[in-house]
Amino acid sequence: MILQTTIKSRAYASKAGFARLDERLEEHRRLYNAALEHRRTAYKRAGVSVGLYAQTGELKEVRSDDPDGWGAEARRVQVGTLERVDRAYKAFFKRGGFPRFKGKGRFRTLEMHSGAERYLRSYNDETGKGAIRIKGLPTIRFRDKRVPVDADGKPVHPKRILITRTANLLHVCMSFDAGDKPKVGDKPPKRPVGIDVGVNKRAALSTGERVPTRRKKTSRRWQRKMARQRRQAVKDGRANWQPKRGGGVRLVWNAGEPSGGYLKARTRHAAALLRERTANRQNLHRLAAAIVQRYDFIAVEDLQTQNMTRSARGTIESPGKGVAQKRGLNRSILEQTWGEFTTILAGKAERAGARFVKVDPKFTSQTCSTCGAADKRSRRGETFDCVHCGYLADADMNAAVNIRERGLELAGFSLDRKSPERDGRRGAIQNPEPGSDRAESATALLQPALFAFGST
Repeated sequence: MILQTTIKSRAYASKAGFARLDERLEEHRRLYNAALEHRRTAYKRAGVSVGLYAQTGELKEVRSDDPDGWGAEARRVQVGTLERVDRAYKAFFKRGGFPRFKGKGRFRTLEMHSGAERYLRSYNDETGKGAIRIKGLPTIRFRDKRVPVDADGKPVHPKRILITRTANLLHVCMSFDAGDKPKVGDKPPKRPVGIDVGVNKRAALSTGERVPTRRKKTSRRWQRKMARQRRQAVKDGRANWQPKRGGGVRLVWNAGEPSGGYLKARTRHAAALLRERTANRQNLHRLAAAIVQRYDFIAVEDLQTQNMTRSARGTIESPGKGVAQKRGLNRSILEQTWGEFTTILAGKAERAGARFVKVDPKFTSQTCSTCGAADKRSRRGETFDCVHCGYLADADMNAAVNIRERGLELAGFSLDRKSPERDGRRGAIQNPEPGSDRAESATALLQPALFAFGST
């Protein structure tokens, strides 16, 4: 199996190029909505399911009818938008959630999957400067030395290209073949680890390391300012709330356009949110790389974040309880980006040849890692005090050990009973003494990643 590596780089274009790109993004948004409406109408009126092959076949007529618009653009880009509609339908049949129409400003990405190798026209491996030239789109330049090159110094052709327009920035993602997938041996792992994620601590490892929580500061400040401006606008009669068709309300400005102060706050909020997301993604990559370098077996919880963060407000007939508290908990869960961390960690483990498993998260925080008894009375805040055997430990540390044991059992392995990390009891791990060589060496490897999370 061939592995693929993806690099994301900051891209640049001229002022006229940005205007041209925004124009094409708007046209592709309409193409996406038209393709979605085509599928919905065909099934509703005639019971016919329109697929990707049929819709790509109709591009020939669309391009011939508009030679200066669609005909002047590379066909591969248009096929990428239709493939996006097809993926949305496939995701609907797997998980639920019917595809929705894209509103104005909600279509930000152009993608090319097949034939993307012809668009990386120039690249200098010494300076990292490259250019992507696509028919009908402006020249997009980037600078990144991570692009792989062959023996002759020429860039390897990308298998996929994504061009994303966010706020006032431009990014390009390119995927390359990274060679054959490393084989995972059948030998028992020598350095297994379990990882427990949470809200008070972003992650806790079974070896004792902990990652502090992520705190969003700047974007929240601008978000609160926008909320104050909306309330004041409604109070002054410059805007009003109107109900939405699917439930909830939306703000409608009486003058048609928001005030200049609100637009400025919205722009600042979008920029701050982008900076925080970028810093968070970089820190996740650093942390995942440090974990993969240290351990050859990684076990995590198979958490369903979407189900965990559902609203508790209920309905008018049966309203929910503790809605404000649940809303705050949902915000804290989503702020830690557990799913993104798991995805990055799984990808790095696959490329490194480390075994990665997901285990059932039920009762991992209520089960004693020493005697194996599951009792909710043993969990007392951040402390785990077993009511059956008296084992006292940090609650997150105890849960991480249980996750590691479940992962080993799921993979058909188990730790040696005579291992120096065990004290003779089932699952109990002796933490290294503070100040010892083992504790200092264990913490030093993860220290850069741990400190990086304190500033996000």
